[in-house]
Amino acid sequence: MTKRKKLIACILVPLYLGTWIGGWISHAHDLRGRAEIDYRWFERRNLERQADGLDYHPIRLNPDGPSSSVNWCIPVLPGVLLVDSEISSGPMAARGGVKIVLYYGVGSMELCTLVGWMT
Repeated sequence: MTKRKKLIACILVPLYLGTWIGGWISHAHDLRGRAEIDYRWFERRNLERQADGLDYHPIRLNPDGPSSSVNWCIPVLPGVLLVDSEISSGPMAARGGVKIVLYYGVGSMELCTLVGWMT
């Protein structure tokens, strides 16, 4: 292996590993926060509808609170991940799919959803 290839490998391998590990952790943290916000919104909505006295169907929520998970994560480029993740507030209040996520060292941001689902 030439000196140039070794240098490139010594730079790219840590960048990909950092993207993979840091991006996974950061995206999982963002999902937990978003799941918590959604869950609290559904709780407030159910209480408001109940207080209105109108006939409504409350949104069933998970008894253990919101849940989120990152099923798998693949670094495509340094700082760019292909991720399959999901969040759930209840049986009929969940969403997820395959996304492209930008990881920038101190946080992450979903750029787009390639394949998504909702219940």
